[in-house]
Amino acid sequence: MARVDIATMVLGWMDNDGQFHLNLQNGIAVDAEIHQCALSRTLKLLEKARYIRREQKRLFHDGKRWITRTMIILRERFFTELGLAHQLKQARERKKEKRRLKLKEIQRREQQKALQQAETAVAKQARRRAFQTRERIATENQQHEQQIEFNRRRAELAVQLNQQNPSLTGSALTQAVDALFRR
Repeated sequence: MARVDIATMVLGWMDNDGQFHLNLQNGIAVDAEIHQCALSRTLKLLEKARYIRREQKRLFHDGKRWITRTMIILRERFFTELGLAHQLKQARERKKEKRRLKLKEIQRREQQKALQQAETAVAKQARRRAFQTRERIATENQQHEQQIEFNRRRAELAVQLNQQNPSLTGSALTQAVDALFRR
């Protein structure tokens, strides 16, 4: 009975992440200190007496092979005929409430984790945007400084050419400066 999840009446257990795991027949046999074949025969007799029900699911495992999972579900009739129906009802109510609270706590943790991940992503994106903005501003400042330096050199060259050739007019002087910068 230690291997029965009373809330669902299934031979299995729920881990701390809310995942339900079915008990393996070998594990049940080892805990009961009987052979697997004896356990198998006992389960078959319990099923024939309609004390348990089996549900089978086929799963494609790791993309390689098919496996079959058999869920063994105890029926209330088993406990009723043992005279334990009232105790079963009380135990199931308690376990269902515990299960509900556990699932609620797991959901709260998952939501908190998702919220933290979202906050981290937003902060990372904000840092990335701030870095990109700083880079863009630095590039623009550098280009502005280069443009100022270029204009200053161009003006110096224009002054030198005007001093050497006072006969050049404005457009001829501009063409001469442009020709010198193209070289």
